[in-house]
Amino acid sequence: MAEIINDVKTERGQRKERIGEVISNKMTKTIIVRVERRFPHPRYKKVVTGYSKFYAHDEKSEAKVGDRVRIRETRPLSKTKNWRLVEVVERNIDCRSGYGLITQLIYVTGTFHSRCGR
Repeated sequence: MAEIINDVKTERGQRKERIGEVISNKMTKTIIVRVERRFPHPRYKKVVTGYSKFYAHDEKSEAKVGDRVRIRETRPLSKTKNWRLVEVVERNIDCRSGYGLITQLIYVTGTFHSRCGR
């Protein structure tokens, strides 16, 4: 009495994926990602840049502000979160550290200017 069990894997629908820039990570396990979309204006045909904000779940809190990330659509995790972080595509090389903004004072034309050292 050997029964043959068929491994039937239920197919999921295609999940949408977007690549965007993290603009905030101040919430616990949540990031806000700004996705850029370029399209021609319907009437004037000039290329216009449109932006959308998505709230995404970041389980390990690995994404930082300025990073380029890939997010994937998922089931609703809260009222506004329907996306999940897949990977960090590119790290932001910025002067911000965990302790705040590191600045340099540069003497230009008789006044001091604070600027980010890159």
